[in-house]
Amino acid sequence: MLQQLLLNLNRTLISINQKNQSPGDTAPVEGKLDENSLRAVIQEMTTDTCRSLPFSLSDVDTLGRPTNPKDNSRSIRAAQGYGLLWPLWYILSCGMPTPTQVQQIRTVLSRIGSSLGIKLALILAREAERMHADPQSSGTPVVGS
Repeated sequence: MLQQLLLNLNRTLISINQKNQSPGDTAPVEGKLDENSLRAVIQEMTTDTCRSLPFSLSDVDTLGRPTNPKDNSRSIRAAQGYGLLWPLWYILSCGMPTPTQVQQIRTVLSRIGSSLGIKLALILAREAERMHADPQSSGTPVVGS
């Protein structure tokens, strides 16, 4: 989230500097931060989050071995699933995950909604599908519209 904020602030700074540039000055205006590095950090963090999803949903144990679903109480899994909703939604709405990551997150949201009964997760999964189908939509969409 911090890297996304820095990326947006850098773009704003460039825009302000361009508006304040002298009319005869043709030198390109550069930002203070390396956008490629910020994007790389955001991608890496998104990848790390996606890789942690099986553990976060108790699909695997700390050693990466599949768990027995009967070993975990439904309420604990529901709490873990609910705790993932907003971080996953933020990743989707920032517009920077890869298509594979978008699909993985949409699948996880649908699974949280259907298997754990958290209706908000189903709403977010549908909204993510709508966003993916309409890439021209800008800003954070209104949930439930």
